[in-house]
Formats: sequence, structure tokens, C-alpha cells
Amino acid sequence: MRKYIIRRLLLIIPVLLGISIIIFSLIHAMPGDPFAHLIDPNMTPEDKDRMLESVGYFDPLPVQYLRWVVGAVQGEFGHSIRFKEDVLKVMWPRIQNTFVLSLSAMIFSTLLAIPLGIISSTKQYSVFDYVATIAAFIGLSIPVFFFGLMLIKFVAFDLGLFPIAGMQTIASGYTGWQLFIDKARHLVLPTLVLGLASTASLMRYTRSSMLECVKQDYIRTARAKGLSERVVIYKHALRNALIPVITVLSMQIPRLISGALLTETIFVWPGLARLSFQAIMNRDYPMIMGTVTVMSIVVMLSNLFADLMYAVLDPRIRYQ
Repeated sequence: MRKYIIRRLLLIIPVLLGISIIIFSLIHAMPGDPFAHLIDPNMTPEDKDRMLESVGYFDPLPVQYLRWVVGAVQGEFGHSIRFKEDVLKVMWPRIQNTFVLSLSAMIFSTLLAIPLGIISSTKQYSVFDYVATIAAFIGLSIPVFFFGLMLIKFVAFDLGLFPIAGMQTIASGYTGWQLFIDKARHLVLPTLVLGLASTASLMRYTRSSMLECVKQDYIRTARAKGLSERVVIYKHALRNALIPVITVLSMQIPRLISGALLTETIFVWPGLARLSFQAIMNRDYPMIMGTVTVMSIVVMLSNLFADLMYAVLDPRIRYQ
């Protein structure tokens, strides 16, 4: 297992190089330049050329790419053109914010979707199953931005149960537990919005996987031995049913991070997805490369996590 993990981690290097080459080529193929968004009537073309030369814009693309790779290997992703700071310094707090939001949404969706999927499969064609199915389809159909605005209107504005936007109350002066509770209250609504679609799809996958497992011969054998229904479902069927669910869950991890753009925008959450969108709109080339690299690493690590969980859940799977 250790050799397999090391081999997979080493495989990330060439994949990252390939992704970085593609993204680097695409962002430099976009029309305009890093300073095209700066509209200053007092700026002469010579001034603009000097600014572009200072960031190495006129160097050949292979030279620019090699310069970026050397810096990235050393942990330096360049200097943000928009923020006038080191890219990693700007990204790091946003990475933490998006991690907290995505982790909260994943925990919420997992703890809600898997039990609902199990109960729905054990009570197939019951009232609970129909209600859960309808709720899942509604969750998959509601656009994220619409659901977020509805929560802001009715839950935050009308009822005043939770804050409308941001990560914490501005100029509150909270410390310790008060600060923790304040941030937790700000986290509730974005978590509900981001986890809604994941909950619906994960519940449907859990239900279908459980229905397939309970029809297998080993489940009938377990019941014939006189085992209780709880042991049959939660010890024998669930363990095998979770294998395809783990695949879906691992695919949702990068989706939660990259798909948090609308949620972070609606709730003014200073996260990585919102930062990457701002970098693209401002043609901040170093920031685009930095955010894409981080998201690519998350995708590959989530795939590795899924493969390792297969071996944990199914003893027949062994990696050499």
C-alpha cells in the first residue's frame, strides 16, 4: 500500500506539468494583456510597455513558463498583478476559507444523504421513499443562486436567524468562543446552499446502490442465518453499497471547491473560487496559474482518497 501511495503521489508531478502547460498556453492566448483592464487616460503606450516588460510579458512563452515552473517548485507562484502581493500569500487565507466551507458542506450532505438513502432503500415504495425522492429531485432542480437568494430573503432578512453575508460581523470585536460562534452562524447558509445539490445526488446514489446490494445472495444468506435486519443492512449491505458512493463522494470534493463560485459570490465569502474568477476577469496571469494548480492538486488527491477507501471497504481490493 505504501508503494502504491508513493507511486500515485509521484504521478501527480507529470499530470500537473501537463495541466500547467495547457492552462499557461490558454491564458496567454486570451485577447488583451494583464494591464488591459486599467483605463487611465494619462497612461502613455510607453508607460504601459514598461509595466508589461517589468512582469516579463514580452519574453517568449517557453521562457515565461520555465520561470513560473522554477518558482512553483520553490513554493513561489509569482507576484499578483491585481493585489500587488505574492500569489501564495493572497491565496492561503482564501484556501482556508474555501476548505472550511467545502468541508462543512460535504459533512452536511454526507450525514444527511447516506442515512436518507439507506432508509429510502429499506422502505422502497413507501411514503417516506416517495417524499425523499421528490425532495431529491427538487434539490437537484433548484439553481444554486436562486436557493441562496431565497435563504437570504426569508431566513436571514425576514426572520433574522442568520447573518446575510460575510465571514464574521464587521467591527464586532468578538474573541474566543464569541468569534467562533459568530463565524459558525455566518457559515450556516452557505453550507446549506453548497450542500443542497450534493445531498440530493448522493442520496439517490446511496439508495440505488443499497437496492442493488440487498438483492445479492450473501444478503439472503445472512438473513437465513437468523441475523437481525439491522445487522444485515448496516454491517453487510452498507459496506458494499458504499463503494460506488465513495466514487461519487470523491468526485464531489473538487466540485464543491470549484463549484463554490456562486455560493461565495452570493454570500460574499472570501474563498478560492471567487478569487480565481476575479483573477480571470482581471487577467491576473500568476493568480490564475496559482488557483488552477491548487484545484488540480485537490482533484488528484480526491481520486487517491477514493482508491484508498476502496481498499478499506472491500478486503478483496489490494494495491501492489
